Amino acid sequence: MSSTDKPTDQRTPQISDRVINTIETGHVREQVFSRPGLLREFSPKFDAATREALSEAAAKHATEVHIFGCGDSHHAGLTTRMAFLHWAGLHTEAHTALDFSRYTAPWLRVNKPAAPLAIGISISGEVVRTVEGMSLAREAGAYTLGITCRAESRLTKLADAFVNIETPMMDAPRIRTYLASQIALYMAALRLGEVRGTLTAKQAQAIRDGFQKAADVGEATHPAISET
Repeated sequence: MSSTDKPTDQRTPQISDRVINTIETGHVREQVFSRPGLLREFSPKFDAATREALSEAAAKHATEVHIFGCGDSHHAGLTTRMAFLHWAGLHTEAHTALDFSRYTAPWLRVNKPAAPLAIGISISGEVVRTVEGMSLAREAGAYTLGITCRAESRLTKLADAFVNIETPMMDAPRIRTYLASQIALYMAALRLGEVRGTLTAKQAQAIRDGFQKAADVGEATHPAISET
C-alpha cells in the first residue's frame, strides 16, 4: 500500500434515521415542554403508588437508604438524595448499580426488623447490574423497592414491592422517564418521613403542594424559551 492510500474505515458511526427524525420533528423540544404537565398529573399518582408499595413496616424500620441504577437512573438518585436525608432523617447513598452490587450490598447490616431500604431504578426493569444489585440486596435481607416502567420484569420479580412509573410518550431521549424516576424517589422520601414522624401532616402537604407549584413555574417559562 502506498503512502497515499488510506484504508476505508468501515466502523464510521452513522446517525440512525430515527435520531435524525427525532431532531427534525422537534421531539426533544416536545418532551421538554411536556414536563410541567407530567409533574402536575403524575405526582399525585406516584404518591399514591409509593404509599401503597412502601409498607409501613419497611418505612418504620429502615436504618438507611441505598439508591442504585445506571446512567439516568443513577443520576435520579443523586438529585433526590437530600430529600431522604432531610425529610426522613436517614443516611442515604446514591450508587451506580455496579458499585452497589459489588461493594455495598454484600456488607449491608441487617437485624430484622431493622434493615436498610434498597431502591433499584431501571426503566426497562432488565438492566443487568441493577437486577444484580436488587438480587444481592434481597439476599442480604434489605427491604427492596423497584422503580420501573415495566411491571413484568426481572427487577419487579426480585423486589419486595415496586412503583410503576410508566407514562405516555416514554420515548428516546429519556427526558420524561428521568423526571418520572425523580418524582417516584421524592415520593418515597416523603412516605418515609410521614411514617417515621420526621414530617408533620402539614409539612408533608406543603411538599405535595410544592410539586404542583413547580409545575406552574415550569409552564410559565415556556413563552420565554419557545423561540430559542
